[in-house]
Amino acid sequence: MLKNLSLVAVAILGLTGCAAPQSSVKATKPTASASSKRSTTTRVQVTIAGHHLTAQLNRSRSARQLRQRLPATFRFNGMGAGDPEKTSDLRHALRYQQTPSGANPRPGDIAYWSPQPRLVFYWGDVDYYEGIHILGHFDQRQRAIKIIRQQQRPFTVKISAE
Repeated sequence: MLKNLSLVAVAILGLTGCAAPQSSVKATKPTASASSKRSTTTRVQVTIAGHHLTAQLNRSRSARQLRQRLPATFRFNGMGAGDPEKTSDLRHALRYQQTPSGANPRPGDIAYWSPQPRLVFYWGDVDYYEGIHILGHFDQRQRAIKIIRQQQRPFTVKISAE
């Protein structure tokens, strides 16, 4: 009986020892080359009144369609005094299926307003609205916000892919 108990104890210790290294293995981040192959954004250059900004467009269907139309020049207007956004009417609507039906954009975001096909730059805070589809954001949000806010209407914006 003591011999059987000793064999069980050895077996348990052996199994515990085998499991220990697995629990101490740390997860590693993918290498830069692996993550760059599956990038979730596309970098673009945005020029506003001589100011060169960089932005990231996401991989949504709408953002990919916009990216295919670049380089392009857009004429932006303000919505009205104090409105936290500047908009540009688009000649052709972007497809937005398979994207959320609305969004709560942050200052420095770039979006698409689907009810009236418009490209939107947000320099202030707005609430959630149906029909807003986030396309991306400016890399230097605070700088972009300041530049966009200062623009008088109308103003020209050139966007090109990097």
